Amino acid sequence: MRRSSIVFVVAVLAAGTMAGAGWAAPGTQRGDVATTIDAVNLRSGAGWDAAILGVVPADSDVAVEGAAIAGFVPVTAEGVFGWIYGMYLDTGAVQTATTTEDLTLRVAPSVDAEAILRLGPGETVTLTAGSSGDFVSVAVGGNYGWVMAAYLSLDGSGGG
Repeated sequence: MRRSSIVFVVAVLAAGTMAGAGWAAPGTQRGDVATTIDAVNLRSGAGWDAAILGVVPADSDVAVEGAAIAGFVPVTAEGVFGWIYGMYLDTGAVQTATTTEDLTLRVAPSVDAEAILRLGPGETVTLTAGSSGDFVSVAVGGNYGWVMAAYLSLDGSGGG
């Protein structure tokens, strides 16, 4: 279901595109269409401190404009270019990984961040769209957070 409008918080928007390398959601590339899984802020840049341009309603289709940077995906929503945190986008492509040893799911990409839950070896997590340093964002059992990438295996063979 596509909603036809974005509620704009800022009336004047800067035009243009931003390019950059980064970890992208599996299967996400320029020209893809993704759907918002919740109402989500459309930001002026790839970061939590970037200005909020508007709010994109849940179930809205957005055009992916390139690779994610710091977990934020460049998109065009209703003709407006901006950035949405990848955890709030459904790209239709799902990639999972398996934990290779005990691992803590955290609220932020830092060993000092608050723990959400503890994962044991052999647990399956769904990769979302973020990476920061040694961490990747994942979903597991209805929880979203960050884990150290070195303790995940994409093919189940063990090793980071």
